[in-house]
Order: sequence, then structure tokens, then C-alpha cells
Amino acid sequence: MVLFFIKSGGKKSRLFFRLFKRSFFLKGGNLFLFLFVFIFISSVLAAPKGKVTIENQEIPLQKKFFLKVEINWKGEEERYEIHAPRLELPEGIEEEGVSSFSIGGSEEYKIVYLFQLVANKEGEYRIDPIEVDYQEKGKPELFTKRIPGVSFKVLKRPTLGTKNQWLLFGIGLFVFLGIFSMLYLWNSRKIKRNETIHDLSKKEIRENFLAKLEECRKYKTEGKVDKFLQTAIFIKKELESFQGEEDKGKELADMEELLERVKYGGLKVGSEVVEKYFKDLERLVRKC
Repeated sequence: MVLFFIKSGGKKSRLFFRLFKRSFFLKGGNLFLFLFVFIFISSVLAAPKGKVTIENQEIPLQKKFFLKVEINWKGEEERYEIHAPRLELPEGIEEEGVSSFSIGGSEEYKIVYLFQLVANKEGEYRIDPIEVDYQEKGKPELFTKRIPGVSFKVLKRPTLGTKNQWLLFGIGLFVFLGIFSMLYLWNSRKIKRNETIHDLSKKEIRENFLAKLEECRKYKTEGKVDKFLQTAIFIKKELESFQGEEDKGKELADMEELLERVKYGGLKVGSEVVEKYFKDLERLVRKC
């Protein structure tokens, strides 16, 4: 068919070349446009991306904190040359230093910049935007990536943030309940053990008091006032110690003074006084 058009010459031959020429250039133009769009989209998708984070949204006054800038792209390290990010710091925020490290892989590469900042004034702040210059290796064109910044508050008193506050509150409550439970169990066992010992020895102690009381009765009957007073004072002190009480009157002091006057002053004590002391002792011993 092509040979027919060529051999026939004239209008048919010229019409064929015109149609062929128009069709070729139309298809070629579409192909070039497709290649351009494909290269543009690929370069946009492969361009470095950025992210900015801050360690806490509430910063204590005069305390250092870190602002982290992450730059990552698809491909290997050699694909791009990254320049250090530029920060526009507001008044009241100062930069103390910057460090960086990189993380590489077969499909993605990342550079992390850590800016150490310090807040010198209370208030609400925003560091925005953060600009990063980069260029493809071996090419002179310099591109700028604008990364959205972060907002934060600077407070006079140190804060931990809501999540950390609840976490510390929970840990503190757990520790407090644990210590309280241990002390309660230990104290309960101690009380129970003391009650057992007390119950076992109470009968024996009462028998000892009764024996001492019989000694007092004997000395009272024999008229040995000094011996009576010595034994009576001993019983009264032991009773107070056993019952955990202190003498709130003057009876014990009077008995001690009376004993001194009997032993060293030759004082004669009437039987009614001795009988009164004995009755009081007997009542106390019977109650224990």
C-alpha cells in the first residue's frame, strides 16, 4: 500500500507523507510530555522530607531541652548533600549547641539533628519555619526545604506533662500501697505474737503478784512495817510497769517517804495505815 502511494505520485503521495509526518510528531510530543511528567513526579517523591519534634510541650524555665529535626529520603546516602537546618529562634530562646547522627539503609537514609536550646523567659513560643538547604550530588542547583515548626510553653515551675504526671502518680501510689501493706502485715503479726506471749505469761505474772501480796500480808501480821513497805512499793511499781500506766497520784511517793522515815527516823506507823495500803494493793493485784 505504501509502494502504491509512492509510485502513484501526485496528490496521493503528498497526502501520505503529510499524514505520516503529523502522526509521528504528535506521538513524539506525547512521549516527551509523559517522560517529563514522570521525571518531575519521581524527583518530587524522592526529594528529602523533614519532620520536627520537641521532647515536651511544656518546658521549665531556665532548663535545657532538645529540638529534633529529621531529614530522610529514598535511596542511598550519596544521593543528596544536606546542609545544617536553619532555625529562626524567637526572643527568649537561645541555642546552646547542635549535634547530628545518621541512620542508613538499603532503601532509605536519615539524618537527625539535635538542637540543644534553653528558655530564658516565660511565655508561649513557636519555632517556625525550619529551613534546610540540599542539593543532589554532582549538581550545582541548591534547593530549600521548609519544614513546619513546633509550638510550646515555657513555665516558671517544672512540669512533667500530663502523661508523665499520671505515670509517676500511678507508680507512687503503687509503691505507697505496697509499703503500707507490708507494714500492716508485719504489725499485725507482731501484735498477734505479743498477744500470744502476753496471754501465756499473764497467769504466771499474776501468780507472782499474789505471792508478793502474801509476803506483804505476812509482814503486816508480824508488824514488820519496813519490810511491808518495801514489798508494797515493789508490787506497785511492777503493777504500773505491767499495765503500762504511770502513778498519777502521790501514793507511791508517800510510801517511799514513809519507808525512809521508818528505816532511818524510827517512825512508828499505825496498823490502820498499813491496813489501808494493803487493801489498795490487794485490790490492784486482783484486777490485773
